[in-house]
Amino acid sequence: MRRVWAAQWSLDNKFIISGSDDYSVRIWKANASAPLKHLYLREKKKLEYNTKLRERFGEFEEIKKINNQRMIPKYIKTAQRKKKVMANSRIRKLKNQQANTKRTVERPTIKKDVIVQNVS
Repeated sequence: MRRVWAAQWSLDNKFIISGSDDYSVRIWKANASAPLKHLYLREKKKLEYNTKLRERFGEFEEIKKINNQRMIPKYIKTAQRKKKVMANSRIRKLKNQQANTKRTVERPTIKKDVIVQNVS
């Protein structure tokens, strides 16, 4: 999948449909942890109870950590870390150039393209 050109919510708000420039359409779950299968009454009540607990005790630090914690694969974490280090070193290099040269060093502008747009 390459660049995403369009995204749309399904009518029941359970899925997100996206289309990309390589002519592929993907269907994503809006709530990634929600199961797709039919739940038994006991399972449904357990899920509702757990969400109510998260809502009720969400202001506690331990619960905030659990709610914000995401299991990200190791290679993605290392890539994020490397990207952050490279961005920081680029900024540090520009600051050093500006501090140690008489002429002004222009910052390169980053062009941000609009990647996602809603389809009516």
